[in-house]
Amino acid sequence: MGIPWDDIVVIQHAKKSNEPTTVTVNCPDKAGLGCDLCRIILEFGLRITRADISTDGRWCYIIFWVIPHSESLKVDWESLKTRLLSPCPSCLDFRSERIIIRYQRNLVQPPAYDSAS
Repeated sequence: MGIPWDDIVVIQHAKKSNEPTTVTVNCPDKAGLGCDLCRIILEFGLRITRADISTDGRWCYIIFWVIPHSESLKVDWESLKTRLLSPCPSCLDFRSERIIIRYQRNLVQPPAYDSAS
């Protein structure tokens, strides 16, 4: 069972106008994912004030703190969320990969140890 699709990208709006909005991405990792996410955020006219990236090489958890470049900028947060989902590898692909590896491990088993020999 994977994580719900809505939980891959979570946008938490700031409580005060002078505080940054938090954008969290939680998905399988791939080379260049952080760069792709940053580019998308910048294309929406946002400035990244801080970022925290955690990965084990297979799964990543990234948090961006973002603010608009200008106060008059109206950000389409739903479109941003949709665009941030696009470079993320599918959780189903990640789960399938683990199932295939587990299946392949079961195919190759060492010979049973015979205590009589």
